[in-house]
Amino acid sequence: MNLDLDPDLYAVFHSSQMPPHGQNFVYYSNPEVDALMVQGREAMDQKQRTAIYQKLLDGKLDQRLRFLAREGLGYSHERKGKLQEAAVVFAKLGDDAGGMGGFYKDRASYHAARLAEMQGNPGEAIRIYREVLDKNPTTSLRDEISNRLALLELK
Repeated sequence: MNLDLDPDLYAVFHSSQMPPHGQNFVYYSNPEVDALMVQGREAMDQKQRTAIYQKLLDGKLDQRLRFLAREGLGYSHERKGKLQEAAVVFAKLGDDAGGMGGFYKDRASYHAARLAEMQGNPGEAIRIYREVLDKNPTTSLRDEISNRLALLELK
């Protein structure tokens, strides 16, 4: 299990992780991407990780992997305190979602709400969280968003 904020691309998409050895259930295989995933997994320096995520996104990355790399890049900017850059990257999750039937669009909005919280704008965060739940009541983020709303509304 990956306890890091960055999504663990290796566990789900590295070619060595195809069943029965791992969770690459889509049988994705690309040696160049495999090498970058290993580098990203081993990089301790956030600047280096950011560059690796960007390199993945700039390459011919499979659509199934794109959203995870983009989310990792957003988290990487966030950790460096570059919240505006993180917001731009997380917003692109919504763009990527358009090509996948809306998958991950709620996640893009969730990140926008989190960043609003971090920037001291709880009213905007509450509005976005509620919008996510209204538009997608069965989102996998439902519990997380409900918990965040409860905390924000206590303040």
